[in-house]
Amino acid sequence: MSQPIIPGKLSRPPRPAGYLPRPRLENLWDDWRRRRLVLVTAGAGFGKTSLLAAVTAACTRPVAWYSLDEMDADPAVFRDHLLAAVSAGESRGGGDDARDLAKTVRVLRDRERGSVLILDDLQLAATSPDVLGFLERLVRYLPAGHTLTLASREPLDIATMKLRTQGAVAELHAADLAFRPDEAAALFNARYPDAALDAELAELVVRRTEGWAAGLEILLQALEGPQEDQVRDALSRLREAGSGWFAYFAEEVLRQLPRETRDFMRRSSLLPRLDSELCDAALGIEGSGRILAELCRRNLFTVRLGRKGEGFRYHGLFEDFLRKLQAREGTPAEGLRLRRNAARILESRGEWGDAMLAHAEGGAHGAALSLLEKRGEELLAAGRHEIVHRSLAALPASSLVRRPVALLVQGHVLEAQGDLREAEATYRKALSCATSGRQRVELMSKMAQVKLRLGQYQAGINLCRKALREPARPDAATRGRLLDMIGISMCDLGRLDEGERHLHEAREVFGKTRDEEGEARAFYLLQSNIHYRRGDFHRAKDAARRALVIFRKRGDLRQVCHCLGVLSHITADACEVREARELAREGLRLAGSLDYQLIEGYCRLALGRCAIATGDHERAQEHYAAAASCGERVGESGLLVFPQLGLAEAAGRAGRRHEARRLAQRALDVSVEKKLIYQEAQARILLGSLSDRAAEARRHWRAAEQTMRRVGMRYDLHNLILVRLDEGDVPAAGRPTLLAEMLSGVAEMGHDFIFTVLAPERALRVLPDALRYEHTAAEAARHLSDMGAAAVPFVTPLLRDGDAAVSGRAAAVIDRIGGETARAALGGGEETTGGAPLRIRALGSLETIVDDRRLTLDDWRSKRALRLYQYLLVCRFRWVPRDEAIEALWPDTDLDKGLNNLRQTLHVLRRTLAGDDGAGQRPDRFVRYHNEALRLEPGDGYVYDVEQCEASLQEAESLWSDGETAAAAEPLLVAERLYRGHFLAESPYEEFTADERERLRDRLLQDVGRLCAWYARHEMWEQLVPLARRSIGLDAYHEEFHQRLVEGLAGLGHRAEALEAYHQYETLMIEELDLLPSNRLKALAERLAAG
Repeated sequence: MSQPIIPGKLSRPPRPAGYLPRPRLENLWDDWRRRRLVLVTAGAGFGKTSLLAAVTAACTRPVAWYSLDEMDADPAVFRDHLLAAVSAGESRGGGDDARDLAKTVRVLRDRERGSVLILDDLQLAATSPDVLGFLERLVRYLPAGHTLTLASREPLDIATMKLRTQGAVAELHAADLAFRPDEAAALFNARYPDAALDAELAELVVRRTEGWAAGLEILLQALEGPQEDQVRDALSRLREAGSGWFAYFAEEVLRQLPRETRDFMRRSSLLPRLDSELCDAALGIEGSGRILAELCRRNLFTVRLGRKGEGFRYHGLFEDFLRKLQAREGTPAEGLRLRRNAARILESRGEWGDAMLAHAEGGAHGAALSLLEKRGEELLAAGRHEIVHRSLAALPASSLVRRPVALLVQGHVLEAQGDLREAEATYRKALSCATSGRQRVELMSKMAQVKLRLGQYQAGINLCRKALREPARPDAATRGRLLDMIGISMCDLGRLDEGERHLHEAREVFGKTRDEEGEARAFYLLQSNIHYRRGDFHRAKDAARRALVIFRKRGDLRQVCHCLGVLSHITADACEVREARELAREGLRLAGSLDYQLIEGYCRLALGRCAIATGDHERAQEHYAAAASCGERVGESGLLVFPQLGLAEAAGRAGRRHEARRLAQRALDVSVEKKLIYQEAQARILLGSLSDRAAEARRHWRAAEQTMRRVGMRYDLHNLILVRLDEGDVPAAGRPTLLAEMLSGVAEMGHDFIFTVLAPERALRVLPDALRYEHTAAEAARHLSDMGAAAVPFVTPLLRDGDAAVSGRAAAVIDRIGGETARAALGGGEETTGGAPLRIRALGSLETIVDDRRLTLDDWRSKRALRLYQYLLVCRFRWVPRDEAIEALWPDTDLDKGLNNLRQTLHVLRRTLAGDDGAGQRPDRFVRYHNEALRLEPGDGYVYDVEQCEASLQEAESLWSDGETAAAAEPLLVAERLYRGHFLAESPYEEFTADERERLRDRLLQDVGRLCAWYARHEMWEQLVPLARRSIGLDAYHEEFHQRLVEGLAGLGHRAEALEAYHQYETLMIEELDLLPSNRLKALAERLAAG
C-alpha cells in the first residue's frame, strides 16, 4: 500500500541566509557532474546540507532533493518518496522492490541528461538493509549522465568498488568541509565588514574549533566585538558552551545511540586519555576499543590518534559537553572514583603526566602534588607543558602554599606561557617559603631570568650577584648559569666588554666540570650577545654552529631549536639568504612541534629579513607580522621591537613612508621605555632616513651614532655612515674621514653585503666619491668593479674630473667592469671583436654556440680550458685579476706555476672558442687579457640564458611589487622554462660555481614558491600540481613545494595520490635528514587520511 507523500521532504532547502561562498568546495561541482556517485560524509554541523543547497541553487541542471527522517527506514516509505522526488510527484511506488527500482531507473532515463538526485540525512535510513540494498542496485543501474549524491553523517555500507575503479565516484569528508584559516577569516569579515582577522588569529580559531562550521557559528555568536582581545576572550569561553547551538548538535549525536554507548561516552570523558585498556580498567567494562572504533567510524566527534593504535580523543567541545552531562546525570562520587581509578592505573604504567592530571581532577591533591614535585620539571623538559598546566589549574591555590618546589614548577609554566609578571610573583612566593639554600639560589636565578626577559637588566644582575653570595654556594651548573645571565644583562646595558668577560668566565666554569651543555650555551650566548652586536658575524656564526653541533649530539631539541633560531637571525642579517632561510625553516618546524613561540618569532624575523633582501616586501610583511604576534604572546623585549622595525623597513621600501614612520616611531617608543639601547639606535637610523626634515633626521642620527660608538656596534655604524654620506649629512671636510672609516671597517669585518645587497643604490651614489682620495680609492674601486655595469653611470662623470689621477682611477674601474656600457662610457676606445657573438646556455649542461658551431661538453678536449671558461662565466664578463683566477683554479700552486698554467690554459680556451673558422679574427676575440687581468668578451648582441632568466625574474618581481600578481605569472614561467637545470650542472662539486648556482636556484625557487602560493589561494590546482612537481625536481627537500603538491592533488580530488606524495616526502626526510615533516603538513596528511 502506498504511503502518503510529505512534500516538505522533497523540497530543496533554500541557500542559507549568511552563507559564506566557499570557492574551494563549490568549484568541485563542475567535476562532480561528470561522476555518477558523490558521497558527502561528515558529522553533524559540518555544513553538508548548506553546501549542497548553495551549489544546487546556482545549478542549471535539473535537481531532485529528498531529505530523509526516521520514517524513511521503512523500505516502502523510502521507495515512495524517492520515486516521487525523481518524477516531480508524478509517479508513486507501491509495487515490490524490483518494480520500484525499474520504475525509478526508467523515470531517470526519461529525464533530461545530466540531472542530479540528492539524498540528504541518509544515516537515518542506514539501519535498514533493504534501503541500503535498494540504493546499491540503484547506483549500479543509474543511467549514464546522471549524478546521485548521498549525504550522510556516517559511512554507508554500499558496494562502490567497481565505480571507484572507473573513476566515477567523488567523495567529500569532514576534513574537506572543515574551514581553513582563510575561510574562517572571510566568515569573520562577512560578520564584521570593517574588521579583519589576521592570519595567526585565524589559525588559532580554526585550531580551537577544529574547522567545525557549527563551532565557528558558536564562536561568532559569543563575540562581543571584532577586536583581537574580544576574539581571544570568546575562544577562551568557547569550551564552556553547554547550551544553544552546541547542545543541539551534541544531543543530536547522543540521541541516536544506545544507552550503554551514551553512558560509556559520558563516563570516559572524565579520563585524561582514551585507550581501550585504560577505559576497560577504569570503567570496569570490556570492549572499550570496539566502542571507540565504532564511534570514530561513524564520525561521532571521535578522532583516532595516529595510525598505530595510539588511542582516540573526543572533539574538544564535545568532550567538555560530555563532562557537563556527566556532572548532571552522574554523581560526584562516581566522577571522583573514575578519575582515581584512572590515576592508579596510569601511575602503575609510569605515565606520570596523565596520572598527575587524573589525581588532581579526582580530588587526590596530595598525590597530585607529590607527582608534580617529583616529575614536574621532567615533564616540562619533555615538552608536556599543557598537562602540567591543566594539573595545576585543577589544584586549589591553597594546596600550593608553602610548597616551594610546586611553586617553582608553576612559575616555570607561567614563564613558558609568556605571563612573566605572574611567573615572577610565583617565584617570589616560593622564595619566601624555601627552606634549602639550594632552592633559594635556584629561585633567585629564575627570578633573574624573568627580569632579563622584562628588560630589567640591573635588577637581574643584582639578583644573580645575591645568589652567588648565598651561604649555600651554588653548584657549578647554577654558578655558570648565573654568570651567563650577568653577562647577558651587561651586554643589554651596552657594556659589551664586561659582558664578554662574564660569559667567558661562565664558559670556563662549565669547561672545568666538563658540562658540555653549559659550555655550548655559553658559546651561543657569546655569539648572540657579543659578536653579533659588534657586527662580527663570522665569529658569531662559528660560535653558534659549535653550540648547535653539541646540542644535536646530546639530542636536546629545545636547545637545538634555540640555536637554529639565533643562527638564522644572524645569517639573515649577514644577508646569507639561502643558509638563513634553510635554518629558519628547520627552526620553525622544530619550534612548532615544541610550542616554542620565542624561537618561532626569531625564525620569522630571519625569514622577513631574507624576504627584504630579495625584494619580496609582501612576504616580509607577513613574516614580521607573525613575529610581532609571537612577541606579544611571550612578552620578550627583543620581539616587541624587531618586528616593528622590520615592518617599518618593508613599508618604507614599498613606498608607504607614512606607515613606515608610524611603525618606526612605535619601535623607538618601546625601545626607550624598556631601555633597549641597541634597538633604539636602529630605530633612530630608520626614523632619520624616513624623516622629511633635515634637522630631525640629524638629531636621530647623532643620537644613534653616539650609542653605536660607545657600545661598539660596528655593523650598524657602517650602515649609518653610508646613510649619512648619501643623504648629504656630512660636511665636505669630514667626508674623506668617514669614507675611510666605513671602507676600512667593511673590509675588516666582511660587511661587503651592505653595498651589494642591503643598500646598493646608496653605495652607487657614495662610493664613486671615494675614488677622489688616494687612501680610499683601492677599496672603492674593488666594490664598484664587483657591482658591474650598474656602477658605470655613477663613475662616468669622474672621467671629466680635472685631477688626472681621479679620472685615471675612474677609467680603470670602468675598463675593469667591461661590456657595452663600459665601452660606450670610454668613448668606444676598445676594438670590437668582430664576427658573431656567443650564445651561451649555462643553466643545465653547458652549451655554447659560436658562429654556426655548437660546443657541448664532449667538444672540450681540455678540462683546464673548460674550468677556466666556467670560471669566467661565474665572473660575468668583468675583468678578473689574474691572481684571483689562479687562486680559484689552482689554489695549491705557487705563483710562477700558476701563471704558466694560466697562459697555457688561456691559449687552449681561445683556440677552442675560435675553432677552425677563426682564421682572420683576432686571437683574443672572446677572451681578453690586459693589465694582469682577463675577462670573457661575448661580443655585441650576445645571448646568455642566465641573464635572460634573471631578466624574466626581475620583470615578475617588479609586477609583484606593483600588485599585478596575475601578470607576474607569465614572465616567471618564462624564467622557469629557461631554467633547464642548475647552473653549470656538469660541475656540481666545483667550489667557484657554488655561490652563483645557489643564488640563482634560491631566487628562482623563492619566486616560484610565491606563484605556487598564489595558485593555491585561487585554487588553480591544474596549474599548481605540475609547477610543484617541477620545483621538487630542483629542490627535493623544500617542504613548501611538497605541501603545495599535496594540496593541489587533494584539490583535484586525487586523495590517494596526494597521500602517496606526502608519504614519499616523509620517507625522504626520515631516511636522509632524520627529521619529520612540519606539523602543518602532517595535519594536512592526517585530514586526507581521515577523509
